[in-house]
Amino acid sequence: MKRALLLLCALVLIGCSSSSSPSAPAAQTTAAIAAPVFPSLSGVWTGTVTFANVVVSPLSQSITETCNSRWTNTQSGATFSGALTLSSSTAVNATTCSGGANYTGTVTTTAAVSIPNLNDLPIGGLTWNGTPLNDATCGLRAVTAALAGTVSGRSWTMTQQDSWLCINQSVQVDRTILVQLTQ
Repeated sequence: MKRALLLLCALVLIGCSSSSSPSAPAAQTTAAIAAPVFPSLSGVWTGTVTFANVVVSPLSQSITETCNSRWTNTQSGATFSGALTLSSSTAVNATTCSGGANYTGTVTTTAAVSIPNLNDLPIGGLTWNGTPLNDATCGLRAVTAALAGTVSGRSWTMTQQDSWLCINQSVQVDRTILVQLTQ
């Protein structure tokens, strides 16, 4: 019994005289938050802009024009800006297939694209009782759906719907714009 007691005391002394220090707290790791990745719209995109114009009052009349287009963009994160140039057309009386406009827009990480300020696209190609319906005789009434769409890889599609009042506000023209681009 004495032997067992001595052995126990020896073990306690050895354990108490250990030179190990208390353990340091475990290092905390912080996971880095990944920066959002936006689809790239930078560079030159080419394709078509189709204008579907419909006189809704006083009598129905419609014409569709398809213009060639060139969109040149720069991009920083979710924001992009650029210049649009319209040229040549497949429409018989194409008056809107020239000129262009500057714009700014946004793109989301899910590839949704919006250009809410592109209201400079001209109206034209229609006549009413011999009077051309164009920027000189018409005024933008409302943008009912701003230019928006999606980008997927090297394809980009957007639509806009707007309404115009022409010839002293006696003629209403509703218009749908379809943009189809590739890079």
